[in-house]
Amino acid sequence: VTYRFESATADNNLPAEVLSLLPQSGTYTTSSSVAIAFVPEAPMPVEVAVANGTWTFLGYQEVEEGSNLTFVGKWVFEAKQDPSPQPQPAPTPQPAPQPNPVPPVNPGG
Repeated sequence: VTYRFESATADNNLPAEVLSLLPQSGTYTTSSSVAIAFVPEAPMPVEVAVANGTWTFLGYQEVEEGSNLTFVGKWVFEAKQDPSPQPQPAPTPQPAPQPNPVPPVNPGG
């Protein structure tokens, strides 16, 4: 029995933190008259946080490759969401400064 992990997210390679959870390969025997049910346990933890997001284990897919049985563990990546920028309040418009007013002319005085 062999195991491998694959990314289910395009353009994202599995980090070492996920690959370190890969089970050790082993051997098993089969008889043509007996089917052996062998389901590996999910790795622990099933979520691995990395700097830019989180990898989540989806499950194993059984693949028979000749006489070898391979379980392919699929992981999906979810990127951290950047915090939404908070809108800055618009500054309150101030009236434009006026030049010094000219004093009224007193024609009668």
